[in-house]
Amino acid sequence: MRSFLCVVAATAFLSGCIAVDIDHATHNNRAEAAHHETGPVGATTMATLLNNAGAEIGTARFTEGPRGVLIQLDLAPSSLSPGWHGVHFHAVGDCHDHASGFAAASGHLGRGEGVTHGFLSPQGPEAGDLPNIFAPAAGPIRAEIFTHFVTLAAEDIGTHRLALMDVDGSALMIHANPDDNLSQPIGAAGARVACGVLARG
Repeated sequence: MRSFLCVVAATAFLSGCIAVDIDHATHNNRAEAAHHETGPVGATTMATLLNNAGAEIGTARFTEGPRGVLIQLDLAPSSLSPGWHGVHFHAVGDCHDHASGFAAASGHLGRGEGVTHGFLSPQGPEAGDLPNIFAPAAGPIRAEIFTHFVTLAAEDIGTHRLALMDVDGSALMIHANPDDNLSQPIGAAGARVACGVLARG
């Protein structure tokens, strides 16, 4: 995000035309400041990922850094269909209903008025939006993802880093299809095929 804003500013400067919307600039400054508020650095937790049959297919490890959370995924070979898959944080830490598609995990973390899904959405992204992961045709599925928009704290940090470990926890969800990062409400990512609970304690 910071690199993108710098490029835009530099382009405007070189063209000799700079237009500043004070309200928009203030909002961006607050958002940037929130991204730099520090959570419980060094805190860790792990989620065991289940498929729709209720079988364990791998783990997700979470580590709090000074500016966000690092996620390390390690899934068994052939546990996902080959190709790209959408990944999101969902608002409730409940994956018990695997046979009915993990509906208990509710919707994406951070969905609300004025916020829409997707990294390419003008009103996005939601705090729960994460990059797609790729599953090879053979061998284990591993990925490392970093996000500024969440924290392992029990309470939100400002309005731009939402708590994964609040009273109802949260869930890491993997979908059957890739997320196109724009379509509403879930980027056309399809069915929920794997789910892991993050919960306090």
